[in-house]
Amino acid sequence: MARSLSEVRRDLTLAHCDERSGHLAIKPEFQYQGCPYCDVVKCHPHTNTKLSKHLSCVRCDVCGLVYPLPRLNQRALDERVDAPALNEYLEASLGGTDAIQCQDWAEIRWLARRCGLARAPGFRALEVGCGSGGFLKGLVEAGFDAVGVEPNTALAAFCRRHGLRVVRDFFRPGVPLEKGFDLIVFRESLYHFFSVREALAAARELLREGGWLHVKAFNVDSFAIRCFARASGGINGLDIPANASPHSLEWILRDSGFQPLHTRYLPDNVTAYMGLAGPLPGFNRAVSYLIRALRASRNFAMLSRKRGGHPAITGGEV
Repeated sequence: MARSLSEVRRDLTLAHCDERSGHLAIKPEFQYQGCPYCDVVKCHPHTNTKLSKHLSCVRCDVCGLVYPLPRLNQRALDERVDAPALNEYLEASLGGTDAIQCQDWAEIRWLARRCGLARAPGFRALEVGCGSGGFLKGLVEAGFDAVGVEPNTALAAFCRRHGLRVVRDFFRPGVPLEKGFDLIVFRESLYHFFSVREALAAARELLREGGWLHVKAFNVDSFAIRCFARASGGINGLDIPANASPHSLEWILRDSGFQPLHTRYLPDNVTAYMGLAGPLPGFNRAVSYLIRALRASRNFAMLSRKRGGHPAITGGEV
């Protein structure tokens, strides 16, 4: 019988941590201290008693990212993302899948409209961390000349079996891809990187001048995480070491040589966070609209363009 994902994650976790007591205790050989973007320890405690996994988190005084201290180092994150146990689970769970379906057409239409896809045939796009290929498939069907990068062996092979172009590699400067992309997408993947600065540098290297960068992430300062963190997923320090808010992500993008232009706040499933019985669609829509209007949604997307010249050098605080 195939193991559940929770069993696989427990095995991967216990290889580096001890969560049996409910507290994260990273072994010394897998620890790293320093901000995922600034790479310095200049921070203050991030207090939220509702965070999952009892993480001890801090907020960087320079860029504003929230991260565990200590956090997993590069070696540990690389081992986890392509671990044999995880590949075995993914191969078993995806083995019976006949076709890849895109469930995010609204996001793709938004991207196509903002980036002017209709006026640019052959628009080249790259998705970083394409996973099982749903969004990448949608990009291809929408007319993008799209390719993906995926560090997990099983997921990359699954995408290739279904006709998608995927490079099985870690996304870092020097990744074997032809430069000149019109659009690079980090869709719920930028916060997995050990070095956010390195990931954005690689994206800048591959984008053409004026090219688009699309980052979708969850908002660490959102209503859901501040009030219902465990129900809404909380902060998972093992796999998500770089937790951003729209404000901190905008600062990071500007510092990395991009010009943020559009921010899209996505609907919240408020009734699920509150544990209410029944869907209550009217209530959910009304509260979700209010949260979006206050720019406090759990999920948001930010679209920016590559600026000319060299990236700024970090100086001053967010």
